[in-house]
Amino acid sequence: MTDANLVLGILDPARFLGGGMTLDPDKARAAIDTAVAQPLGISIEDAALAIRRNVEDAMGRAVGAVAERLGRPDGLPVIAYGGAGAIHAADIAANAGIGRVVITPFSAVSSAFGSSLMDVGHIYYRRADILVESAGDLLSAAPLVADMATEAARDMRGEGFDPADAEARLQLFWTGAGGEPEILVAAETAAVSDADAASAALIAAREALGTAGPLRLASIAYNASARVPHFEWRQGQTAAADLAAARLADRQVWFGGPERVATPVYDRARMGPGHTLSGPVIVESSQTTILVPEGWRLAIDAYDNALLERE
Repeated sequence: MTDANLVLGILDPARFLGGGMTLDPDKARAAIDTAVAQPLGISIEDAALAIRRNVEDAMGRAVGAVAERLGRPDGLPVIAYGGAGAIHAADIAANAGIGRVVITPFSAVSSAFGSSLMDVGHIYYRRADILVESAGDLLSAAPLVADMATEAARDMRGEGFDPADAEARLQLFWTGAGGEPEILVAAETAAVSDADAASAALIAAREALGTAGPLRLASIAYNASARVPHFEWRQGQTAAADLAAARLADRQVWFGGPERVATPVYDRARMGPGHTLSGPVIVESSQTTILVPEGWRLAIDAYDNALLERE
């Protein structure tokens, strides 16, 4: 994909990663020529474009299928992440039938940033396989939970937290008495030590499974967590400078027409809240490259997210 984007002119060989790495367009052309263009009997540019379209079509269909399963194919944005996500996000979204894309300021390090928003926690599992006909039967799982709580106390101390300050939650995996597919139902930790809590957990499980008969507690998950300070989103001020200050140059890009198109290139670091652009345009940063295709519009919101919308 990097070879294809380089051949098409979407990537600048001298400014990859904000200039931190230099790419070799001749080697990219040679690789695509040997592996794709010659076997298919097409030009190197057409082969590079076919590589892009093949990947974006496959990913677009997969994203569209997820949106359909969620029941809101038109109401959900695509979230672009990873260093290359923003190059392909608009076309993937279009192939999925979605007209909005969100590219956060941390998209290239999305997983690391996401983990920084999590609390410290550990999760433990035990196989139970207990037939539960009444709330009292659930109390027999108490030793399993006590064993996991002991492990959690040890691990939370190892993380530097007082176990008394940790929050504990239970997840109970139920089936019907005949061993039907498991259903997860959250429960209080007291569900295995207190009769009233056990009764409430059993009622919730029966409602989830749609039965009033005996159930089988297949397994138990014990989750212990401790809160830590998180990153706080703050609104930025509307950008003071106009977009002319952010424009770097024009680059000849092959979009599949009769000839390459002179495409404006902008510096993401010089763009801020309130700035808007209409495609085709390229926005470069030290972390990623955003391709805004023709028919799409880019806007920087108050939290410095780049929002792509189909016009």
